[in-house]
Amino acid sequence: MHQSLGKLKTEARKSATNAGHTMGPFHTIKRATKRTVAEALCVKCGAYVQVDTNPPPNGIDISGDVFGKTCSG
Repeated sequence: MHQSLGKLKTEARKSATNAGHTMGPFHTIKRATKRTVAEALCVKCGAYVQVDTNPPPNGIDISGDVFGKTCSG
């Protein structure tokens, strides 16, 4: 089941904040397919988080390097 873009953004921002990141606004890209992708950057260290409302098979809906490290800024 696919999640809404708003719910994915909220979950992504919460997870990034828990790792000490301060995320800027999300920039959204609508795709020709039934997919919307949005990305935000940490304003302190530049790490990113990306959400995808309809990831490809074996893809993930929330990803980014904010999950691999705490904020260094």
